Amino acid sequence: GIHLTSSDNNRIVKCDITGNAGDGVHFYASGGNEVVDTRLRDNGACGVRGGLWAAGRSDGITVRQCLVYRNGNTGILLDGDSSCQGWLAENCTLYGNYGSGVNASHRCALTVRNCIVFTNSAYGLTRGWNLGVITPAFNDVYGNVAGNYSVGGELVTPDTNSVSLDPNLAYPGSGDFRLRPASPCLNAGTNQAWMVG
Repeated sequence: GIHLTSSDNNRIVKCDITGNAGDGVHFYASGGNEVVDTRLRDNGACGVRGGLWAAGRSDGITVRQCLVYRNGNTGILLDGDSSCQGWLAENCTLYGNYGSGVNASHRCALTVRNCIVFTNSAYGLTRGWNLGVITPAFNDVYGNVAGNYSVGGELVTPDTNSVSLDPNLAYPGSGDFRLRPASPCLNAGTNQAWMVG
């Protein structure tokens, strides 16, 4: 896929990153980058990581309006040496990944907002291990095999604006993630300044 090491303030926009044996996108010691309006699918065939993996103080990354699905392990993984602060995953769909939808480990910090996280093979949202932090807001986290939010020492607490309902998407198994008219996600998120225009 795309691997950036010590490379800051880049934008990956409107890409279809698919079929890689390793990660779709890997940031190492690379901050301030954005992944926007991009599909990360069917990566991580060898079962290592999956859609997007970051480590080594890759701070301030934004993943926005992305489809992250059917990857060989976790959809979005933040990992490594107290790194990866100030992350934002926003208006994304994470579906059918063969691990968790989102995993923040090693004291990494991530806000997950306006996202649909469903039918992943492990948890929807998990702190992984070693005190990662996930702040959820206005999400639909539903039907994840191990549970929608991790529990115990890896506890992620849903916010009061999130739901766990069938998002009622068109044909997600075929890559069609449009909301059907009866979807509980219609007009259910929170508006942000970047959405104007």
